Amino acid sequence: MSRPDDVLYRTRVGAFALLRKILPAVLLCFLLIWPMVVFDPPWGALLGWVSFFIGGFVIWIARGIPLYPAHTFGVEHRIDEDTFDGPRKHCTECGTTATQGLRRRYTRQFVVFGIPLHTLEWGINDYCLECARPGGGPGVHETEAVKRVQENDESAERELERAFEG
Repeated sequence: MSRPDDVLYRTRVGAFALLRKILPAVLLCFLLIWPMVVFDPPWGALLGWVSFFIGGFVIWIARGIPLYPAHTFGVEHRIDEDTFDGPRKHCTECGTTATQGLRRRYTRQFVVFGIPLHTLEWGINDYCLECARPGGGPGVHETEAVKRVQENDESAERELERAFEG
């Protein structure tokens, strides 16, 4: 069951979304101005513009990163599902070789304002057509809408061991 809507919840979510849009502009202004306040005018201006362009480059690089909801903070888990059709893959669940099936990519990331800053853990699990259950299956809580990785799932460790063997 999803959370019911109310005015305070919508206000909080909207405020964080607006803050996430305004934060890069505030950051760039800060990067431009702070060296001019701290250092002498010729060096302060140079350092201000250099830090401004470096900050702009970092923001430009971060454009394509998949985002979480704007009010998300802390460590978050995400599972992305896709199908594969091509080279032979080992099924994580039953160990058979398959050319078609489901690929799950899981990540555990540190998130601030819905922006993933650091990936703590990630991996890929491939499942044959018999073992694949989209939206559920091994390693996924079927009752949660977010699809978080289970703490006691060993299939990821088996897949990483298999990847380092060959």
